Amino acid sequence: MPPKPIERPKTQFKVTTAARKQHTLKAQVIVHWQTGLILDANLQRVNPRF
Repeated sequence: MPPKPIERPKTQFKVTTAARKQHTLKAQVIVHWQTGLILDANLQRVNPRF
């Protein structure tokens, strides 16, 4: 009796390139709730390899 073929997933995965993601920045800003003054601001790259 021959072995059954292995079932493969039928969904295709979307391929994204790293070049599209290398310029993406994430920002976090802390603002005083009464005065509206900016207390702290941090910028961080999403993909630090670049």
